[in-house]
Amino acid sequence: MYSIEGPAPRLVKIFQTVIIILLALIGSSGTGMAGGGTEEFTIPGGPAVLLQEYPESPVVCVTVAIEAGSAWETPDTRGLTHLLEHLCFDGSERYTREEISGWVDRTGAFLNAFTRKETTVYFLLVDRSRLEEALDILSQMLLHSVFPIHELEKERKVVLEEMRQSMDNPGEERSRLVDRFLYRGSGLTEPVLGYPTTIEAISRQQIIDYYRSNYSPDRMKIFVMGGYDRRQLVGWLGDYFMPTYGEPGRTGGSRVMAGSSAKRRKREEKSTSSGAMTPRWSSEVTRLSDPRFAGGIEILVPLPGIEDRDFGAVLLLEELLSSADTPLSEMLESASWPEAQVYLEVHREFSAIRFSMETDGETDKLLAVPGMIEKLASWKPSGEEVEAARMSLLARDALNREKYHFYIMLSGERLAFSAGRYMEASTKGVREADADDVARVISSSFDPLCYNAVLMGSPPESSAIGGDPPSRVKLHNGCELAAYARSGSDIAAVHILVKGRSCLETDILPGMTVILNAILENSSGGKALSDRLRALGVSISYSDNPYIPMDNYYLNNAWSFMRIEGPAENIIEGVDLVVTHIRGAVMGETEIAGLARSLVPELGIRSSSSSGRLRGLMMERLFGGHPFAGSIFPSPGSLGMISPETLAGFRAKSICGSNLIVTIVSPLVPEEALKGLEKIFFGLPSGSSSICPAITDTVVAGLFEKETDRRGALIGAGWRLLDPSPMEAAALIVASEVLSRRMQLQIREVEGLAYSTGCSALPYPGAAISIAYVNTGGENLETASTSLEREIRGLLSAPPDEDETALARRRLIARLTRREMSSINKAFAMGLDILLREGSTAQTLLGGVTSIDVQRTVAEVMEMENAVFVRLKPAPGAPEKKSMPMRMMR
Repeated sequence: MYSIEGPAPRLVKIFQTVIIILLALIGSSGTGMAGGGTEEFTIPGGPAVLLQEYPESPVVCVTVAIEAGSAWETPDTRGLTHLLEHLCFDGSERYTREEISGWVDRTGAFLNAFTRKETTVYFLLVDRSRLEEALDILSQMLLHSVFPIHELEKERKVVLEEMRQSMDNPGEERSRLVDRFLYRGSGLTEPVLGYPTTIEAISRQQIIDYYRSNYSPDRMKIFVMGGYDRRQLVGWLGDYFMPTYGEPGRTGGSRVMAGSSAKRRKREEKSTSSGAMTPRWSSEVTRLSDPRFAGGIEILVPLPGIEDRDFGAVLLLEELLSSADTPLSEMLESASWPEAQVYLEVHREFSAIRFSMETDGETDKLLAVPGMIEKLASWKPSGEEVEAARMSLLARDALNREKYHFYIMLSGERLAFSAGRYMEASTKGVREADADDVARVISSSFDPLCYNAVLMGSPPESSAIGGDPPSRVKLHNGCELAAYARSGSDIAAVHILVKGRSCLETDILPGMTVILNAILENSSGGKALSDRLRALGVSISYSDNPYIPMDNYYLNNAWSFMRIEGPAENIIEGVDLVVTHIRGAVMGETEIAGLARSLVPELGIRSSSSSGRLRGLMMERLFGGHPFAGSIFPSPGSLGMISPETLAGFRAKSICGSNLIVTIVSPLVPEEALKGLEKIFFGLPSGSSSICPAITDTVVAGLFEKETDRRGALIGAGWRLLDPSPMEAAALIVASEVLSRRMQLQIREVEGLAYSTGCSALPYPGAAISIAYVNTGGENLETASTSLEREIRGLLSAPPDEDETALARRRLIARLTRREMSSINKAFAMGLDILLREGSTAQTLLGGVTSIDVQRTVAEVMEMENAVFVRLKPAPGAPEKKSMPMRMMR
C-alpha cells in the first residue's frame, strides 16, 4: 500500500517542518525514565507531541488521542464519536478500507482504537522500519477519511448490534444507570455508545461536520513509544500532522459541533466557567431498585486532579486503599459486610476514588458506608505502608510500559488528558510523594466528605444461586443439547463444546484443533461465512481472545469450543450456516498454504509467553505422558506436515454427534430452541466419543528450574487431585481461592514482591488441578520463592475456618454470577456443567462447600511433598525481549 504515491510537499510545508525540528531540539523535557527519556513539544497550530524512546526496541507504538468523546455530544449526536471511531477505519482520500486492512496484515501491525467519555484514542504498533508508513496510515484515517455511503451503513449496523449486545449484559446496563446519578450535572452521565434512535438518525453530513471540527490537528496529542530515529520521526510528524491551512476545520481554530461553532464555543465556556465536565457533588445517596441488578452501593469521592501537584500521592492512595489492611476494611469486616472494591477514576477536570460494594442480602445497612469513609480522614498510613505501595505502583507501571499497546489500553485515557504530566506523576510524582503528602490528601478529601452515591436495592429471591435448570435432550447420535430461557433480551448465544481436545490429537499432531479452527476461520469459505453471518447480525468466534481475557474462557486440553452470538430471531439460521460450513469447508492445499500467514504470528506470541511456558512445564509434571500434558498449540515447523487428508480425518473425528455438547441461552422457549438445534445437529454422524485414557502417571513432585531470556521471574506450585467427585473438585476450588487471597494480601500488598500473584483450580475429566503462581522481578526470585512456600505451609498449619471459607465462597460465586450475566458465558457454563459436574451448576456446588471440606482437601492434596514447583528465572545477562501481536482490532 505504501507504494501508492502521495501529493508532493509544498515549500511552505518544508519550511514548517524545519521549524518543528528546531522546536523539538530545544523542547526536550528528558524526564529520566527507562529507555532514552521523554521529549515533549507542540507542532505550531497542530498536535502536542510526547516521545518516549527505547533505542533498542524493534517495534514502535504510535498513539493519537483526540479531544472528542460522548461528554461533549449534544442530544442529536449521542454516540456519534464512537460511530466515527469505527468509520475512520473504512477508507480515506488515499487508501480504501481494504488497503488499510491489507497493510496491517502484511506488516504484522496491531491497529486499534477506543472511545471514552472525554477522549478517543487510536494506536498502532508496528515494526520500527515501518514507522513512516504507520504515520501515513494514521494521518489518512484521522485527517482525510471520506466516509463512503456503503461503509457508513455497514458500521451503523455494527454499532447498533454492539448496543443490542451491551443491553443484553445486565452489568453494563447497571453501570449506565448508576453513572447517570454518580456524574449528575455533567456530560459524563451520557453513555459512550449513545442511543439507537440517535445512531439510526445521524446523517453523513453530520458526521463530516463533526469530523472536521473535532479531528483537527490542534485537538490531538501524539504519543510515540519504542524504537525510532528521532530526527526522522520529528520530520515525519510535521509532514503528516501539520495543519493544512485553508482547509475547513483544519486551521487549528476552535471546534464546532455538528456545524455550529457558536454552540460549541458556548458549551466550552460553560465547561470552563462552571465545570460542565465536573459532577455536581450532592453528598446524598440516590436509591434505585431494579430486579435485574445485584444489590449494592457505589460511592464516588473527588480527589485532586491530574494537574495537581499531589496527584502522585493520589496514585499512592488508590494503591493503599486497594490493600486489605485499611481502617475501612477493618470497619467493614467487623460489621461482617462485603469488602469494597476501590479504584481511581481520572477525568479531564478531576479525579475521584470509587468505592463499589455488592451484597446478596439487605442493602439498607450500606447507607452507613459514607460515614465509614469519612472516618478515613484521620488515617495516616505509615512510611512502610507508603513504601510498599510505591514499590508495587512503580513495578506495575514499568512492566505495563514494556508492553506498549497494552500500556495504551490501560493508560491511554489518562495520557490523552495530559501525557507528560501523567507520566511524570506516575513515576517521579510517585517516587517523591511521602507519607505526609498522602495523609494531607486523605485529610483534605475526606473531611468533610463530598461525594455522590447510588444504593441499588437487593434483587429478588428468584435470582439466587443456581436459578432454573436448563432443559436438556440427547440425540440419537449422542449429541447433547441444552437450552436456557433468558427473558427480557433479544440476544441469543450458542456454545458448541468439543470434548477431548488433546485426546483427539494424540495420534495425529498436537495443536490440530487450532489448525482446523484457523482454516475454518480464515479460508475463503470462512470469510464468506463471516459475511453471511454479518448480514444476520450474527458473529462467530473459534477461540479465546489471547490479549484481553474478559470472560470465562481459558485454554484447556480437555475441550475446545466455538461460540455464536446474535439476535435471537436469527440465531438458529446462523448456527445452521456455521455447521454447514464446518462439515463442508474445503480444506485443500491452498487453504493449508494460508496457515502460515494466519497462524504463525500468533504462535510466536504464544510460544514467547512466560505464563505459557510455566503452564507447559507444570502440566508435564502433573499429568506425565497423558494427553492433558500436551501442547495446545502446534509448533510453526509442524504446519508443513499437514495434508488435506489429515485435516479431513481430524474434522470427522472431532465434529461428530457423540463428541459435542451444544448449549443455547436465548429468550426463546427452551423447547422451541431445542427443536431448532435438533434439526441442525440431528444429521451429524455419531462417530465415537473422545474417550481420554485414564490418568495413571504419578505426579513428578519437586523443584524444576529453567532459564529464560526474560528479566522477570515466574514461580509456580501445582497439585493434582485424581478422580474427584464434583463436590471434591469444588472444595479444591475454594481452597485455591483461600490461598490466592492470602498470597495477594501478603506477597503482593504487604511485601510488594509480586506484580501479580494468585492461585486457581481447574477441573478436568478424571482430575482437578490447582496452580499457584508469583510473577516477580528476577532480583526477587529467592525471596518470593520463600514467601510462596511460607504461604503454602501456612495454609496447611492454619487452614481456613468457616468465616474465611464463606468469604472465599462468596467471592467465587459472585464472580461466576457476574460473568454469567453475559449470555455466551452462561452457555459456556452450561456446557461445562454437563461435561464435568453431572449437570449441577458450579455455583450450587461451591455454595455447599464447608470449612471441613476445605480443610480435608488441603490436608490430602496440598502437602508440600505432593507439590510441583517450577521456577522460570532470567539467564545471566539475558536481553529483554518484546513480542508484538499481529492483528487489527476494534
